[in-house]
Amino acid sequence: GAPLVGAVMQLFHTDASGEYRPGMDAGGGAGNPRLWAFLRTGDDGRFTVDTIMPERYPNSSVPRHVHYKV
Repeated sequence: GAPLVGAVMQLFHTDASGEYRPGMDAGGGAGNPRLWAFLRTGDDGRFTVDTIMPERYPNSSVPRHVHYKV
């Protein structure tokens, strides 16, 4: 398919301790994350993100990951 030029995206992920907000239960705070950004794809449909490596949720085997919405 064709690239999505100018698409608006939201990204969010956990911190280096695996939490979206310090002091919340595992996975808690995803509705109000501390580490997030909005961005827009370029003329070629690409984007770049400069951030930290998110950590797994505490006491969980869910892999490290970044959530995104287009």
